[in-house]
Amino acid sequence: MPRLLLAFVLLLLPSSVLAARPDPSGRGRYAVGRTQITFTKTSVTTGQPRPLDTVIWYPAVPGTGTLERNINVLRDAAVLERRWPLVLFSHGACAFPGQSPFFTEGLASWGFVVAAPPHPGSTIQDPTCFSVPGFADSAPNRVADIRFVLDQMLALAKQPGSPFAGRIKRRRIGMSGHSFGGYTTLRVLPEDDRFRAGVALAPAVIASLGLGLTARVRQPTIVMVGEHDTETPLDPVGRGAFALLDGPRFLVELPNTGHCAFAV
Repeated sequence: MPRLLLAFVLLLLPSSVLAARPDPSGRGRYAVGRTQITFTKTSVTTGQPRPLDTVIWYPAVPGTGTLERNINVLRDAAVLERRWPLVLFSHGACAFPGQSPFFTEGLASWGFVVAAPPHPGSTIQDPTCFSVPGFADSAPNRVADIRFVLDQMLALAKQPGSPFAGRIKRRRIGMSGHSFGGYTTLRVLPEDDRFRAGVALAPAVIASLGLGLTARVRQPTIVMVGEHDTETPLDPVGRGAFALLDGPRFLVELPNTGHCAFAV
């Protein structure tokens, strides 16, 4: 699974800035900070306020912030002084922004800022999160959530006094997500060319659930599925998602891996 981190590092970072080939067997060299910022937008389906309590991981200044109990991150630590690539992460249905810490924290340890908003109506707290009506409401809102949070992160990068002022590389932005978030990834990429690359983890591109896609993806993209995934299996779901990719593309089936392995 750590090789997934290597894949994203190589997709988003030019070879000229890689001092050494990343070691996929472990974390990177940076301390990891974590903070939360609430961005509020309007639902595209109901017109109601939609608060997005966005979790952000980033390379941190060691010795600052508060060490989180049981996890190796520093809460509200200072952001290490440098411009970093940015990745937006979309959680799965009935999940939450803190899923997939191997990926989000791992990327931060390798020198990425990772922003993961919740998708209200599609979180673990929502009773209709795994229903066709829930999917129908969430799908367009998820895309709008991601694009809005990207707008806000880029605004913070230009805002004097913001912890992320001068800390984000505007031309090194990636998109990723798991399951429904993988679907979100493949839907966002054709709509927003600010995203330069994508990694879709077990993407739920399932037309029978109202989650079909037709738009073509031109950015370099990796589709990853698990050998033992019965929810979004390689055939037909993984290959169907892969067929949407017109740019540089990679299809990876991980052995001895199920659907939820990407979420832990």
